[in-house]
Amino acid sequence: MNELPQEQVNAVAAMAARLRLLQAELSDRPAEVRAQELKGEIDRATRSLSAADRRAFMNALAGQFPRWGEGSVSVSTNGSAPSAAPVASKPPPPPGPADAPKLASEIASLWPVLTEDLRQQVRAALGQALPPPSAGSADARAADWRKLLGLNPDDPVDGGKAMELALAIMSLSVNIDRVVCGVWKETNAQGEFRRAENLKLIAGQFLRGWAGAGSDKMQGEVNDLQLLLYALLKAIQLFPNMFADKHLARFDPAVIAANTGAAGERGTSWFGDSNKAANAKCWEEYLRLMKDYDKSTLSDEVKGMLTDEVYKVLRQRKK
Repeated sequence: MNELPQEQVNAVAAMAARLRLLQAELSDRPAEVRAQELKGEIDRATRSLSAADRRAFMNALAGQFPRWGEGSVSVSTNGSAPSAAPVASKPPPPPGPADAPKLASEIASLWPVLTEDLRQQVRAALGQALPPPSAGSADARAADWRKLLGLNPDDPVDGGKAMELALAIMSLSVNIDRVVCGVWKETNAQGEFRRAENLKLIAGQFLRGWAGAGSDKMQGEVNDLQLLLYALLKAIQLFPNMFADKHLARFDPAVIAANTGAAGERGTSWFGDSNKAANAKCWEEYLRLMKDYDKSTLSDEVKGMLTDEVYKVLRQRKK
């Protein structure tokens, strides 16, 4: 096996484990049936190999079964799949307790590439020796991952990779929570919608199993963050037009002229041919409107308008 590329070494180890599982599943079947099933399994695995690669693969596979050829299955010299031996003999005894760690290691190495159907078969074969997956394990939540990401029903879900993905998403969520809450704290002029907790704190309590920090609390915190983020983004989207409308309603030249009477119904000045008096009156009105405004008050007005829009979105989403 050392002469084979690492990829082929892994393939040989996987095939050996698969054959042992198959042998265990067919232990109550006649020797001829077992031999035929094993032969078919190997034929499918080596069908695409060249003659030389097939021979090397079969020799390496034979090394995984020292007693191959003494029982009901033998390997032909041309590297073809096993065939039934002409002289029937008893199959080799099943692996003993000393082989259990090796078998467990082989199953573990195969687990990531097994379909869910094969995993269920392995669990059934092991019976009570293998406890069922906990409610929060990757296997138990595999269906949720498939649904969320649009995977096929039989796509494998690697538990380790699911954990890596969950940690990456949690890191992103904690950072988003920190930024969003900071922005909202500076913008919120009304103070009605304040979060007593934060996602990082609740997540830590949830993982440690604290009372009062169960799944409902965790999901509620996620929902609050999601709602606030949506409301802020929606308000930012709507704010430019809203601010423009309010600004023009006060400072549009036509509005000022109409409010001061500087323009008649037909657009002619009430002050004769001279526009100076009309312009002066409009300027006085503009100064009056801007009298109480500076950078601070304008900033507060903008924050108030944005906050009002956020609350409007929040109320609509909560209905």
